[in-house]
Amino acid sequence: MAMAILTARKAARRPVRSVAELVEASSPPDKGRAILRRAVPVVFLRATGAVLGLLFWVALSRILGPSGVGVLRQGIAFLMVSAVVIRFGLDNVLLREVAILVGRGDLGGAQGLVRRAMAFSLKVGCFVAVVVGCLALVFFGAERLASGDLVVWGICGLGALPMAILTFASEAQKGAGRAVWGTFLQFNARNLIFLPALVVLIGGGGLALAGDTQIATRNTAGLLVGALVIAAGMGLASWYRRAGSSESPPLRPHLRSAIPLFQCALFGVALEWLDTLVLGGFVSDADVGVYGAAVSAALVMSFLLYAANVIMAPRFAKAFEDGERALLEREAKSATRLMLFVAIPAVTILFFWGDVLIGTFGVGFEGAKSVFRILLLGHAFNMATGPVGYLLLMGRFEHTFRNNIAIAACADLILLAILVPMYGIVGAAWATTTAMALVNLLHFMACRRELGFSTIGGR
Repeated sequence: MAMAILTARKAARRPVRSVAELVEASSPPDKGRAILRRAVPVVFLRATGAVLGLLFWVALSRILGPSGVGVLRQGIAFLMVSAVVIRFGLDNVLLREVAILVGRGDLGGAQGLVRRAMAFSLKVGCFVAVVVGCLALVFFGAERLASGDLVVWGICGLGALPMAILTFASEAQKGAGRAVWGTFLQFNARNLIFLPALVVLIGGGGLALAGDTQIATRNTAGLLVGALVIAAGMGLASWYRRAGSSESPPLRPHLRSAIPLFQCALFGVALEWLDTLVLGGFVSDADVGVYGAAVSAALVMSFLLYAANVIMAPRFAKAFEDGERALLEREAKSATRLMLFVAIPAVTILFFWGDVLIGTFGVGFEGAKSVFRILLLGHAFNMATGPVGYLLLMGRFEHTFRNNIAIAACADLILLAILVPMYGIVGAAWATTTAMALVNLLHFMACRRELGFSTIGGR
């Protein structure tokens, strides 16, 4: 979310090719159209990415079954957490600083800054790999590391650096004003590479439907890492296809500003993947796979929230920049009404007829139905409170935003530790839903306190 916020802020301030410039230059009837013209391609690519992500998990569920998907999902959770640590919040810094440098015509400086960020992440990645490797040897031993599910974790861990580089490339493209290509790299590229390669691998016998699930899971993890490497290469090739000539600025002055962004990202990825990692310690791999199917299906709702925020974010940014709190309040309430207009029928349909969506994952995932409905409640509450997180970040209340996520992540961990041993995946679903509702409730209360209005009416 923080990356999208910085994009919106930049759009409100940048003197060239900005949404604010389009809005100010347009007559009132054209303001909405100007915003939509910029937002529609990004929303379309995000929607395509959501569909590809769902297809990713559906295809793997049918090939690997609940147990294989559970192992792979734990490996991907390790990959995503590692990638956030390696990036150290520099992806958000690059979005801001590249926009400034490119706005001055200093493409070479922007390219050099990205190179320095990648070099820093490589050093962090090597350090993390050594520490994690040593801890794994101490706790698990060399024999266990060479066999079983931990091999999948190791393979997925190799994708952390390519994932970080891909994120750097996508954020640099957004900062340079190429938001459509940046969004494609971030949400679409790896799955568009992975899914066709998966079909080829199945045809070649590398993933036999009735074969060894453990070998198939390892092959799939390797294929995913390969797709990330290719996507990262695409991002770098497109970013450096035009060589700049100026000297790159130092990275060290930006590391301090990256720390709060890193904290936000770390707590955010904890909220997203903590349930999977905790489940792996208490339930079977098959149950983790069933839970993952429910999570993947419920993420359909998160796209609806993203789409509404992308459309409204430039309006929020302009209202903040102009100091028009009354306009900001009207826009925030309009956004909440838009979310509710979309969310109520969507939640109703998915709650009562979501069995059809869960059925696409194949045999063995029937237990995901109840978990799916519980997770829907959290997403519904998220939509009902409106764009409260966006409003806090645009109002430069990053510390409040970070603290709210930290509180919710800690509550999530405590609830998972209590509920998962007692109720398994259903307990994990209730813990996650409660944490999701808590963070949005804290954001909602902070908006009322800091901004002086409620997103759902009244004061």
